[in-house]
This record gives sequence, C-alpha cells and structure tokens, in this order.
Amino acid sequence: MYAPRPIEDQQPLRHIRVLVAGGGGAGMWSALALRCAGAKVVVIDDDRIEEKNFVRLPLPARRELVGRHKVEALRESFDIEGIIGRYPNDVPSDIGKLDYVVDCTDQPRAEHFAAAQELGAVYARAGYDAREPRRRQMITVAVGVPVFGNPEPGYTAPVWVAAPAVLAGVLVEALRFHERTGEPVVLSGTVEYILAVLEGQRRAL
Repeated sequence: MYAPRPIEDQQPLRHIRVLVAGGGGAGMWSALALRCAGAKVVVIDDDRIEEKNFVRLPLPARRELVGRHKVEALRESFDIEGIIGRYPNDVPSDIGKLDYVVDCTDQPRAEHFAAAQELGAVYARAGYDAREPRRRQMITVAVGVPVFGNPEPGYTAPVWVAAPAVLAGVLVEALRFHERTGEPVVLSGTVEYILAVLEGQRRAL
C-alpha cells in the first residue's frame, strides 16, 4: 500500500527553493505540496480565478476571490510567494537563487528548459492529460531531464478521475529522489502505474 514516508524523509526538500511555472490545477497543487514538504516556493502565473476553477484548485470557494489573480490567492491562503506574469519572459532578474523550476504550463517548450538552465536551476516537468476517447488520465513527472510531451506509458489501465493532487504528490516524491541521488527521474503513466513504480522504489531503498 502506498503510504507517506517518515518525517526524516522531509529533510531533503527543506533547503530548496522552487519556482513553479503555471498556477492551474497542476501548478497550484504542486506548489502547495512542495510548501507542505518544507520547500520554499514561488509561483509565476498571470491568470485570474474563474468560478469554475474552484472544482480543481486548492482554494477556499469564496466568491470574492473570483476575478483576482491566482498567485494573490495563493499568497493570502498559503503564504506562497507569487509573481504575476508568464514564465519565462516575466521572471524578474532579482528572483534570487532557485534550485528547481517546475514547469506546470499547458505547453512546455524547449525554451522553458533553457530558461531554467540560465537561472541555474534544475528543470522539472509536471503535467497531466486526460486522453479521449478512453479518458485515460495520464500523469507525467520528469526531473533533471527535458520532457515536453507525455511519453507512452508502460501500463494503460483506465483511470476515470486523476486529481492534480496526485500529480503533486508524485512530484514531491520525485524531487526527494533527485535530491538524495542526483539522478534524473521520468515517470509517466496512469495513476495506478505511477504509484506502483513508487512503491517498488520505496521497497528497494
């Protein structure tokens, strides 16, 4: 059974600072999970909250939040630093030291990887994709290696609901592994497949 790691395994992320590019479902859940795991987090996004967003975002469903920037709501609700803008063009020159850039944008591109390198950060990708007509919810997490699409998974069991929260948990686990080993990480597949892979790694450690 997949279970949280003991508290000492939180240590690898307490010293890192992460820029999350994109404040949608993947980005906001990833930012929250990383913050809870001890990392310092900055989110860059220029989108505003719509009423329909409350279904998939970890925000209180308050009407007064509608129309406000997502990063403002994140800062007020969870004390997560925010930049109103788009990655990579609007990253300020004085952003400071970054250990990782997590690309949660809808269209990750090679220039996103290059921008992370210029910032002196490890590039990571976190995204999910509901594919029709089978609606197989696919998640992709890659750390330390440029992955811009959704590679074919090794397992194709259908999953009808894939919460961005699951993706965020996998991202945290992948960053922990990268911090401990320095090795690149690529995980892509259905939720069941990814959790099975993580459980296998857990038993091997």
